Amino acid sequence: MPPPGARGAAVGANAQNPTPLDRHWRTAPLAEFVDYIVSRHHSYTRQALSRLAALVQEALKDEAGRDAETVPRAEALFGVLKTRLDHHLLAEESNAFPMIRRMATAGQAVSTATQGRSASYLLEHLSGEHGIMAKLVSETEQLLSGYAASRQTGATLSAFRNLLQTLGADLAQHSHLEDDILFPRVRAMESGNAAE
Repeated sequence: MPPPGARGAAVGANAQNPTPLDRHWRTAPLAEFVDYIVSRHHSYTRQALSRLAALVQEALKDEAGRDAETVPRAEALFGVLKTRLDHHLLAEESNAFPMIRRMATAGQAVSTATQGRSASYLLEHLSGEHGIMAKLVSETEQLLSGYAASRQTGATLSAFRNLLQTLGADLAQHSHLEDDILFPRVRAMESGNAAE
């Protein structure tokens, strides 16, 4: 279940070597940009998390009595990742993105940031979460990389690892779009250095 449009999308492109998609989002209307992130990345993330949760539960059931450490630790790490991602997506969709839409409509920073904090404060927090979630994906992948599952569980854990890897790549692209393009545009608008 690869995310739509994932093929050929460069992850982690930079200002010196922007992809065509990066160039588009550097000038596209902010409301269109956040709609894209929600429909493309948030939707995919929710689908992947649901499938991953089912796979890890199946692996736990299959490995019960055989493995008392690796699969339960992977399930716990995944549980933390899922909880953090669920909260992160909700924070973006209910706080950050509506604020960005209001800023774009007003053509400037608006005084409706959450709890009296600036847009920059909220965006900095969300950016920090991106790194935490990437670390959780990596730790879960590393934990399972050398695990020798039973024949019954091998296919389930292989599917889990493959989907987790695909989710990690999508999260990297999602983070890149926000941290390197969207959030700097919003910060520039907040400081009065750019218009929507």
